[in-house]
Amino acid sequence: MSLAPDKIRRADLPRSIGRGDPDEIPAILIGKLAVHDVLQGQGLGRQLLVDALSRAVSAVEVVSGRYIVAEAIDERAVAFYRGYGFRQLPPPSAMRLIVKSSDASASIARSQAGG
Repeated sequence: MSLAPDKIRRADLPRSIGRGDPDEIPAILIGKLAVHDVLQGQGLGRQLLVDALSRAVSAVEVVSGRYIVAEAIDERAVAFYRGYGFRQLPPPSAMRLIVKSSDASASIARSQAGG
């Protein structure tokens, strides 16, 4: 897993999300998040994603940003990220998914509280 600075164009966001944002919005990209085929189905992807989101939220607080971005390799990965609150960008960027950093932070807090 890796984190990298990224940006999103407001024009690429659904209106319900991008309203009021500047033309280019700083973000953090989660890259290379994967679990080997042999290890899938054991909850490791969830653990990796929670760790990645926690680190991304910390990075957003330091370098500024509003969104956390993930790039899905296939439709199965899209479904995985959507299951954790990520929203797909419209085509042609449909393999890019985003979540507001504030939503990710709240989700992490709920996860750590056991709910």
